[in-house]
Amino acid sequence: MAVLDLAGEMSALFDQEEMLAFFDLRLRLPESLDVEALGRLSRAKTNSAGRRYLSLFCLVDTPQETVRRGIEECFRSAPWSAWGERFRSVEQVVPMPPMHASEDLYVVAVDIVLSDRDDAELVGLRLVETLGEVLPAEVGEIVHWTREAPAQAPKSRWQAIKEWFSRGG
Repeated sequence: MAVLDLAGEMSALFDQEEMLAFFDLRLRLPESLDVEALGRLSRAKTNSAGRRYLSLFCLVDTPQETVRRGIEECFRSAPWSAWGERFRSVEQVVPMPPMHASEDLYVVAVDIVLSDRDDAELVGLRLVETLGEVLPAEVGEIVHWTREAPAQAPKSRWQAIKEWFSRGG
């Protein structure tokens, strides 16, 4: 039986990702619970079939088991197809299986496959702006930067997360 090294996989994934934008997210769960999350959108990449896609990551604080169950239900029942109905550039939305990085951190990833019609970065920022229409959530300020100035990208929080994964959590 092969053993999967999730920490190593996440570390390798973060090494390959170029961030386009990040944002705070406040999920509104049943029972009047609000949960803080950090969202991240990668620059467009190309998959093995030659299709461009964006990756959306959400890291959610899960201090209690009841909160974790609410978060799981929130992401499982999200109508991701709404993006395809709203934006002609979105061909497919593929939610990845969630990961429990630790007892108090829940990681959700969603890949968004794009057509070649529009600028992927502009589409990505529109997706983030409308995330509150897909999830019961409020999106905070979106911090992004251009291809011309990637060195100005704030990376400290994600660097800390990458280092945390590479240490094994």
